[in-house]
Amino acid sequence: MSKRGTTILDFYRGAYTPEGHTFYSVLAMTDRELEYHHDYIQWLFPTFKPSRFSDAPTLTETEARILQSDPECQQKLIAALDRMLAFWKFRREGDLILIDGIPPVLREQNHNWLRMTRVIDCLRTMGREELARSLCDALVGVPGTEASRPFWKEAAYGTR
Repeated sequence: MSKRGTTILDFYRGAYTPEGHTFYSVLAMTDRELEYHHDYIQWLFPTFKPSRFSDAPTLTETEARILQSDPECQQKLIAALDRMLAFWKFRREGDLILIDGIPPVLREQNHNWLRMTRVIDCLRTMGREELARSLCDALVGVPGTEASRPFWKEAAYGTR
């Protein structure tokens, strides 16, 4: 639970974050807003690990089970993934994540690489292992990403 009482499950079911975001208001953000706001990614892609950058709540085992089994929450997770992929200039075809060339977000290490690790970790936690591994494999295949590859592999496969 966040400091002001909202849980991850509440957020996925329509509640506001303490910062005033709803699930759909985050998806409606412009690319510029997604780039400069740092208080939404932990809500869209929850994990069991606390964030160093937000007081968003961590995922509980109970919430994870509910989110994994709730079709609406799973649809929202995929919608959130698709929004972030569009922001990063990646694309998805089913369970396959594709990266054409070297998009600007991958040209030099930046905070989005941490976001990518979180997205991979969340996908795996939410039972979407194929998507987690596909995103990891696509990222690992991009030249210049060597520094983050161990973190992406650990998030996707549980190993570095």
